[in-house]
Amino acid sequence: MRLLIDKKNGPIVIHITGKHESSQTEALCDAVTACTTSDFTMYEVMVEDWDSMLTPWPASGIFGGRDFQGNAREQLSAIETTILEELGENNISQRPIYIAGYSLAGLFSLWAMCESNIFDGAVSASGSLWYPNWCQYIGEQNFASAKKVYLSLGDKEPKTKNQVMSTVGISTQKTYDILCDNSMVSRSTFEWNEGGHFTNPMERIAKGIAWIIDN
Repeated sequence: MRLLIDKKNGPIVIHITGKHESSQTEALCDAVTACTTSDFTMYEVMVEDWDSMLTPWPASGIFGGRDFQGNAREQLSAIETTILEELGENNISQRPIYIAGYSLAGLFSLWAMCESNIFDGAVSASGSLWYPNWCQYIGEQNFASAKKVYLSLGDKEPKTKNQVMSTVGISTQKTYDILCDNSMVSRSTFEWNEGGHFTNPMERIAKGIAWIIDN
């Protein structure tokens, strides 16, 4: 876990990222800072194998030979341990901690919020909520404490020819509706952006992080 910004006060954001995004870290920090005047601290968690470590259960046959191993539990345990070691119990209890990610990292962020008491909310920007059985899973969640959730999606993302991925619009809307009906979700929003999955990813995740910090 790498410290990106430390303003000492305000929420703590754990940004889940991959090697393919590492060159854009500084741009993300600048974009979030430009979107909010609030104090916050942000850490980066680099994940090397997205298909394995960010998927909550195994799934295959979606992209031909590309399989998802479903080892998110292992990744989450490592993050929880690192957070406890880095921040200590006092910071965890005194400052809200949010988890944020894009694409599969967005899926993982929502799932991690459901599975861990450490996180007070999640940002899922263009999250892979087409993932098989996701809506059933999120519909079964009962949170022990109040949560905040930011969802976003590009308006062209549901227009893909892949039959599974084309459900992302319906699945994201259903996720939002489920969260709105959950009494333990204190704030939530679902924002549509222009473009496809790879349109302005840093801008999208920055908007989500700024929203959850300010709300």
